[in-house]
Amino acid sequence: MFVYLGYILVLAGIYLFAKTFGWIQKKQEPDTRPEEARKIDRIIALALATICLAAGIYLSLNNAETPKTSVQAPQKKSAAFTGENLQYWDAEMKSLLIQQCLENGKRTAEKYPDLVQDYCKCATEKITLAYTPEQYGKLITKPEEEQRQSIAPVVESCVAIMSKLIELSQDVQTQKLEQVK
Repeated sequence: MFVYLGYILVLAGIYLFAKTFGWIQKKQEPDTRPEEARKIDRIIALALATICLAAGIYLSLNNAETPKTSVQAPQKKSAAFTGENLQYWDAEMKSLLIQQCLENGKRTAEKYPDLVQDYCKCATEKITLAYTPEQYGKLITKPEEEQRQSIAPVVESCVAIMSKLIELSQDVQTQKLEQVK
């Protein structure tokens, strides 16, 4: 997008230079202003032309769409991005993960059963995208703190959604109590 703006600025700069030096002229009546006023107009036009050209060249050459000259190693797409790990998980394994999640969230599930159910589905989906069953099996044999550090970034969006929904439902309950009073 900035490339096109850069091109337009370069063209505007060239046009202003050409107009200032008299290479492009419209049929006009002779300029009757004093010489000093015309000189100031030329200086302003040249300054604007220079700024347009410089900004246009900068935007044309330094943008995200222009390929960089340095050779970079191609980035491997993560398995979570490609969904490659989904082929290793069957429905039974996924339901076991959901059951494990529900057992771990019993206290929250007492107050918000639907929210916890949705959270567990979300977390299971994220885990099955990020890990194969073997990788997940190795992960859950590690100490609990290491498990949290590995899984927390994977299910972060699910946690954020559930937290926000719990907060909103608490606000609704508070409003209902205030209306009753």
